[in-house]
Amino acid sequence: MLRSFFKIILLPFIIVILILISEDIYARAGGGGGGGGSGGSGRGPGFIIALIVGVAYIIIVSVILYIKTSDSNLILNWAYKKDKIWDSKRMNALSKSIFLKMQQAWMNRDIDSVKKFISLDLYNDYKEQLELMKLNKEKNILESIYIINVKIISCEDFNDNTKDSFIAFITAGNCNSGF
Repeated sequence: MLRSFFKIILLPFIIVILILISEDIYARAGGGGGGGGSGGSGRGPGFIIALIVGVAYIIIVSVILYIKTSDSNLILNWAYKKDKIWDSKRMNALSKSIFLKMQQAWMNRDIDSVKKFISLDLYNDYKEQLELMKLNKEKNILESIYIINVKIISCEDFNDNTKDSFIAFITAGNCNSGF
């Protein structure tokens, strides 16, 4: 599931990159592309198409996120009336706490410490990545992380509260990243 998500996210970017370099691909001796020597900006139709695709992609993802958040908020408000476990403020606080624990677990290369908070697919993906990092003697140092925003984008309510779950979309930053 996680891998297909990354394919959906990465595919448009790969297409944009291919379009951006398409002018250079079609360049040949004697002109015919590449934008060489004419004093132009070097931004041909490939750049314009890539820009349009990139902007469209950002808009589509933003709209989907907005719809998912709106739907989840409606469901949460309805569910909270029946079951106080669906308190959005508590869920946001829990999401922030788990996110920071996840960052710490990633930095310590110890995904087992947060296994109870994540899906089996995510656990297996992270476990595989961390094992590879250990083999390569790599370690991510994650410091000065701060949370910008939390949006609940999905939730599942069951009669058995131990099966209840939700997904949060978290926007975060790093003081050292310059963003």
